[in-house]
Amino acid sequence: KANPLGTILTNHFHFFRIYIPFVNHYEKMMQMLNHQMENPAFLQFVTNARLNPLSRGLSLDSLLITPIQRLPRYKLLVEQLIKYTPEDDPEHNQLKGALDLISSVVVQVNRAVQERERNEKLLEIQEQFSDGIELLKPDRKFIRRDSMQKVCRKGPKRFEFILFSDAIMYAYKQSNGHLKHHRTLPLKTVEVREGSSRPNLIKEAAELYFHILSKEKSFDVLVDSVLQKNSWIKDFHMAKYETENIDHRRQSGFADSHIQLTSRSSNACVIGEEEHAPVYVSDNLAPTCSTCQVKFGVVKRRYRCQKCGAAICNLCCCKPPANMDSEIKDHICTSCLMISMTPRGLRTPRSGSILNSVIGSNRIQNYIAEESSSTTTILSTPRSTGTTTTTTT
Repeated sequence: KANPLGTILTNHFHFFRIYIPFVNHYEKMMQMLNHQMENPAFLQFVTNARLNPLSRGLSLDSLLITPIQRLPRYKLLVEQLIKYTPEDDPEHNQLKGALDLISSVVVQVNRAVQERERNEKLLEIQEQFSDGIELLKPDRKFIRRDSMQKVCRKGPKRFEFILFSDAIMYAYKQSNGHLKHHRTLPLKTVEVREGSSRPNLIKEAAELYFHILSKEKSFDVLVDSVLQKNSWIKDFHMAKYETENIDHRRQSGFADSHIQLTSRSSNACVIGEEEHAPVYVSDNLAPTCSTCQVKFGVVKRRYRCQKCGAAICNLCCCKPPANMDSEIKDHICTSCLMISMTPRGLRTPRSGSILNSVIGSNRIQNYIAEESSSTTTILSTPRSTGTTTTTTT
């Protein structure tokens, strides 16, 4: 009665936190031990120590794993004590407090082990890069790594795609086996959709495509199997959901995070058509101009529309007006230009702008059709007199 068991356990369970560094370095200790066992003198010393009665016949590796096994054994012991202690006994509540304490210590040890394993995996991948890229970041976890083909302008090219809990990274594997970093896309700005971005151009193996959309870069991906594609897309959506969940808890607190996530879950993974970079069509899928169907060759150069990514010729390639509400500065097809030159997509026309004379919808269409047929490049130069200069090639 003077020293209740629950109080004794509670006073001592705090010290079990010192097991955290021991558990973190256990694997390295075992590797060092196995290496030292190759030394005959050390092997003889360990053998003689095991024969000592104080060792109770236990080997050194058995003694080293004892502290790791002790934590769950204490937890089981306290659970059994609570089970056979009456609830009206004052010792019952004290034992429950001791159980909560040892359980929290076990959770801390497990988290420390998981963090160590996570960092070791990131360091293992980081050592494979030849350009000294830094992968270690707080809360970053490695999810998976796949060898897949990125559909580039010149055709499919194989890259190593690495999915983290906060980003997608793809790198080129060099002949010496090292990786060369190509690009990293933050997960919160990326959306993955099944199928090719241009299904009308894909003639074979359409089920092996999916496309990645982001503000920085968008492209199609060709995989080796349907199983690989489905599992990769599933892991991506799970990682993105967890990332958004963490961000909302940090911003609005845990109490109302569930309500906020529920209210936006339907649109959480939707990227508007105007928000992501265009997916450029590859050369092998676009032998002709998407607008006039002229065949590309040595003389007829191929351009890419910076709005939709289509392959166009020089006759169907326009330069956007200076006051168009867009970051695109060059190479836009006539179809995208016509859509962008609607009143909704324009800023307030300035004095002297070429758009003052073509602000109506019908006049815009007639203007673009006329300019496309006469291979005119739109160049606006505002003047103080309100007139416009148009250069014709």
